[in-house]
Amino acid sequence: QFWREGLDDAAKIGTLDMSSRTPREPREAEAPDSSRPLHPRLRTGDYLITGHRDYVTDLCYNYFGRRLACCSSDHSVKVYDREGARWVAHPGCHWKAANGAIYRVTWAHPEFGQVLAICSEDKTVTVWEEQSSVLAANVDLRSRWHSIAELSESKKAVRDLEFAPIHLGLWLAAAAADGQVRVYEVLKPGNLGHWPLRNAFDTDIAEMGPLCLSWNKSSFEPPMLVVGGHDGAVQVWVEESRRWVCAWGPQLVTEVPEVEKAAEADEAEASLARGDGAVVDIDWAPNIGRSFHLIAATSVGGGPVVIKLRRSPLELISIRRLRPQASDITYSVWRLQWNATGTLLSASCDDGRVRLFKADFSGENWLEVGVVDI
Repeated sequence: QFWREGLDDAAKIGTLDMSSRTPREPREAEAPDSSRPLHPRLRTGDYLITGHRDYVTDLCYNYFGRRLACCSSDHSVKVYDREGARWVAHPGCHWKAANGAIYRVTWAHPEFGQVLAICSEDKTVTVWEEQSSVLAANVDLRSRWHSIAELSESKKAVRDLEFAPIHLGLWLAAAAADGQVRVYEVLKPGNLGHWPLRNAFDTDIAEMGPLCLSWNKSSFEPPMLVVGGHDGAVQVWVEESRRWVCAWGPQLVTEVPEVEKAAEADEAEASLARGDGAVVDIDWAPNIGRSFHLIAATSVGGGPVVIKLRRSPLELISIRRLRPQASDITYSVWRLQWNATGTLLSASCDDGRVRLFKADFSGENWLEVGVVDI
């Protein structure tokens, strides 16, 4: 019944009579339908026949998401352009780019032109630029990729590289198997052929050294890098007066025992802190007004986790594992990437699917919210 108050005699303005309704018979509990997906499946987009003769090791979109670069163990790189509803590789956009297997490819900010950088087994970092010629007779042959710089300071294979956020300028960080992370800087954007070494630091990571790295995207903090190593180490490095200092890492953290004591911490979470298994990929989430940092990492022994760090001072808050929707599903995650706001995390798994994870209302537990079947 609905009533309006404020009168001497309350006036009834609406009545819902439930007395004549026939009671509903209780239904038996329905068994869950195993054929029904636990959450909506996302539709797969276009398939690309790359023409590579070996494994495709990395993919990278440009800033606008209209161009896609892929590299392979066959020493080549291929660039696609989005034209309408199709991805098209024009003549001149598939070329041999190294003398060994290429591990990573990355785009520079479009402010500096169409610039790509790759790292490979041949111990080099090569920077490529797309150059156009209006004198070419064939319109399809007017675009060519040219090598403008080859950085060969590494003594072993270069495993990962990434351009710095635009507010720092044209910087490029490269992690090599010799244990060194080198940061290059272009002093004059008009001269992209000159990449002097700004500085370098030794991660002191055993065996194959650092395998992956990621920049802190925040423009309100000094330059920061997170590095994942072959021995399972995760380290955060900060540049202070042109010198890199390790600000956080498992070997420096005294809070790790607290992570192991937490009720929600499991063996996979503690294994990252102890350094069990190689960290194969890592990504620093964009910071949109948060008072803490989020870093996603995946390792061979511990699986995918999200590391939560306090911003100032830089110290560990928690380590949480990415939890699948079904507890009986097992898979390994090899690549991770945040969305533009750092609220949704995509994970490439070895079962042929890409899974999406998002934090619950508490912000502590990361749950699976979508699956893309490849």
